[in-house]
Amino acid sequence: MHTNAVLESSLGAPHPLASAFSSPPFIHFIPLLLLVPLLPLTAMPLTAMPLTEAPSSALPLAVSEPTLRLPFDVLDLIIEKAVRLVETRTARHFCLIHKALLPPLNAGLWSNDALLRRTLLEAPHLGQHVLAVQLAVDFDEHFTEDNCAQIERSLNKIISACPNVKSLVIHDQGEIEAPDEVAAIVARSSWARNLRDLQVDYTGDGAVALLKQAVQLRTLAIGGSGEMDSLLNTPSLPFSLPFSLVDLDFQLYSPHIFVSITAHSLSTLTSLRLTTLVFPHLEVQQCFSAMVALRILHLDGFTSRDDPQFRSIASAISGLPNLEDLTLVMGRRVQLGDPTHPLATALLPRLPLSLQRLDLSHIPIHPALLIRLFNFRNITPPPSLRKIVLPGAVSKALDGTVAEDLMWWSTVIECCAVNGVEALVLCE
Repeated sequence: MHTNAVLESSLGAPHPLASAFSSPPFIHFIPLLLLVPLLPLTAMPLTAMPLTEAPSSALPLAVSEPTLRLPFDVLDLIIEKAVRLVETRTARHFCLIHKALLPPLNAGLWSNDALLRRTLLEAPHLGQHVLAVQLAVDFDEHFTEDNCAQIERSLNKIISACPNVKSLVIHDQGEIEAPDEVAAIVARSSWARNLRDLQVDYTGDGAVALLKQAVQLRTLAIGGSGEMDSLLNTPSLPFSLPFSLVDLDFQLYSPHIFVSITAHSLSTLTSLRLTTLVFPHLEVQQCFSAMVALRILHLDGFTSRDDPQFRSIASAISGLPNLEDLTLVMGRRVQLGDPTHPLATALLPRLPLSLQRLDLSHIPIHPALLIRLFNFRNITPPPSLRKIVLPGAVSKALDGTVAEDLMWWSTVIECCAVNGVEALVLCE
């Protein structure tokens, strides 16, 4: 089993690690992550600094130009490269150079659950700083009851030593039974009722038990694989679950589960990601009509272009009164000349008036439809619209290789500029 934990602490250096216990051959843990509040990178420019102060009798220094600092993304690349060169046994020393090095080096600080449990045994005060844990079970042999007992013993020790965990990720490493058993163990623990952030695959009764106990949950990412389709409508799922979510990433195809999860969240959800496969169901469309607080919607399309439900999907989206950010992903790379997707045809003439950002980078659309958005007498663009993200293929049109494409997309860019809308083209 892999374990990742995130600790938040005001402590400077991490506790020195003793030699690791060897873990059982069939169980492995991802390293623990230690998160410490960082000093601003600008407080430590990459310039040489004196080790001692100048004597008081020294001549005053001339005023110099402000020190040039590298961009943060460049610093990140440098740190990332340096971290890859550091061996596990030296990571705990290397991270003492600067706090900015600590987060990317976390993966080398704890290499399995035995190291984590040993550290918490030697320094039990660190346990209260563990706020987030990632668990992944990875077996070299078939999952058995003995494996389950081993997981429960190890996990219960971590749970008792880390009482303040608020965020949990349970990874699926290919064994269907294993992550669900982990979810069942957590459901019986003190963590369950304190969780505010959960990422889990819907694999069976263990996940259901955990969802029933997570009364304080605010952020949920739930998914499943094709192997689990027979479990998606398990009768053990109650009609409603006890939490009120703010952020939901729903990657299942069951409207029944969607309705149960959102039963107490329709008025609190501000961010939602889901697939078009759940939209044809009336109960899901009724849920949308009550999502008055929803501001961010990410829609993944897995249905056929000929699906007649796209009109109802467009109608549901247009009825969201406070939607500000909309992303449409229709499942494949967009090429110039692709016929306009029916969802774009149905939705663009009736965008929510509150919309500020529209991401069309992954949906086929003809530029004429966007031009109509700004220049057609019966279509009024949202007054608050400030940004449109266009497909990366548009960059090929703007380079002038095809005169017709250049004319169309240049007109789109001009229409956006005239209406105060920023048009972004993603690089492919």
